[in-house]
Amino acid sequence: MKGSYIDRMFVDPSQCRKGWGTRLIIFAKSLSPNGLELHTHQGTRAARRLYEKHGFKAVHFGTSPPPESAPDVEYHWKPDNKVLQTDRASQLSQLQRGG
Repeated sequence: MKGSYIDRMFVDPSQCRKGWGTRLIIFAKSLSPNGLELHTHQGTRAARRLYEKHGFKAVHFGTSPPPESAPDVEYHWKPDNKVLQTDRASQLSQLQRGG
């Protein structure tokens, strides 16, 4: 991470669908509780579903810089102050349980 920006997040393909992405997002939210930003390729549907499941909103569709020059999407997450404490306690409990 670079401040509130998730610069790169990868899960080994052999570990997909085992909760690692969720754990990493929860950890990132704990490091930057006021909000997060990230970019991902438009074609990475599993990653986009994961981010959206965790409250990220697509704010811009564009193209990544060279050498990739691939269609990408910028996501932002901002906490909902009304449910912030309950959500954070739930997330910490989930981390402690390993899932």
